Amino acid sequence: RDNGAVIVRLDKCLYGCIESARKWQLNVMQTMSDNGMKPNVYDPCRLNKTRRDGAQLTIAIYVDDILMTSTNVEEMQEITTAITERYGDVKSHREKIVEFLGMLIDMSTPGSASITMNGMEKSIGKESGVEVNSRKTSSPAADNIFDIDGDSPILPEQERKKFHCMVARLLYIAKRVRPECLMAVAFLTTR
Repeated sequence: RDNGAVIVRLDKCLYGCIESARKWQLNVMQTMSDNGMKPNVYDPCRLNKTRRDGAQLTIAIYVDDILMTSTNVEEMQEITTAITERYGDVKSHREKIVEFLGMLIDMSTPGSASITMNGMEKSIGKESGVEVNSRKTSSPAADNIFDIDGDSPILPEQERKKFHCMVARLLYIAKRVRPECLMAVAFLTTR
């Protein structure tokens, strides 16, 4: 175009396009459906399959990261094989301790799982200048948590971006492994 803009028609999906994300979601869900997985009624990104022996296979999908759990190793291998046949070489980890979306899931104790995000907590502490575990409190919020100083100056743009990023990271942690921080972090999201 005269203004320097270029318009193109894509022959296939391109990473970053909204339509590409939707087509990927439909594609991966079809692959799961073809292998007997059914979307959970409460969260369609969680899929389930129950075998005749009663073993349940559960899959959580986040874009192209998949977490699979089951007491039936054979069933998990069948799905892993189907995914590999459909999408080619994929990375797969089957250990007692697994990292998934920044969470460390420790299943080394039979019958239980511990989920932590120590790496992200330390990173946030380091970036904010607060030493992790340097101070113990009964609550992550003070009594005056909801008090707002109306005369407080607006943050400069760079500080505002840093604050926004930090609160988003805190919200990610609070919703997954630190629910005791959720009220304080939820209030920060309003600021």
